[in-house]
Amino acid sequence: MPNPAPFQSSCSFCGRGETQVGLVVRGGRGAICSSCLEAAYAVLEDEGEDSPPADGPAPIRGALAQVWVPDVETALPLYQRLAGSDDVRRLHSDDLDLARVGPFLLLTGSTEATAPYRDRVATLLVDDIDEARAALLDAGASLVEGPGDSLAGTHMIARHPDGAVFEYLEESS
Repeated sequence: MPNPAPFQSSCSFCGRGETQVGLVVRGGRGAICSSCLEAAYAVLEDEGEDSPPADGPAPIRGALAQVWVPDVETALPLYQRLAGSDDVRRLHSDDLDLARVGPFLLLTGSTEATAPYRDRVATLLVDDIDEARAALLDAGASLVEGPGDSLAGTHMIARHPDGAVFEYLEESS
């Protein structure tokens, strides 16, 4: 299927392109190179070990980078290798095809089917959608959608006070 949005060819963080870093992962509104992704992952790992919880347990337990690809089947081998896993969870809905591989959520579909999803920065995985909702509302975020049922579990879309839009997902078992 055709990809409805042009791809950014350089990293949104460091400005380097694929010819300089080898890989640039593109999302709805930006891109990140493999070097910046590794650096961010290292920071998150370090913070997770050393940081005490602010007010009880953190409502977010993981994040999925949303990667818009022209064809999920063609993209899968690269993301399986990057994730170090052959485990793929697939979801299909009308004109939308999704595949979860490790920390990546690969998406493709028609322009009409993908339009509602393009503004999201990432999908954040939570153990308790109601706890995440309460934390968001306390911080001044607004709910764009949900909470409600989705193909993967209970989800909601929230706009943070800074304008960033995230999907929150409590996965079904």
